[in-house]
Amino acid sequence: MSKPISAASSAARLWALRLARIAGAVGLLALSAHVRVPFWPVPMTMQTFAVLFIGASLPVAESLPALLAYLGLGGAGAPVFAGAGGV
Repeated sequence: MSKPISAASSAARLWALRLARIAGAVGLLALSAHVRVPFWPVPMTMQTFAVLFIGASLPVAESLPALLAYLGLGGAGAPVFAGAGGV
């Protein structure tokens, strides 16, 4: 027989899943910043599509923290922006 899942462990699993989706969205956004799309005359990266994908696939409670975390990483100097630069 298996043990029933308690409410506390269920809530912890929910938070872990939510944090994993946020971290995945930040990773996707950071990687997509370095993928260039051959578009003329304005240079473009896949970041635009990644932001739209994150906004469409995650709820606001997860997509907004993901985008803010990405901006925070770039502001802290991590090379996540296009051109491998941070602020």
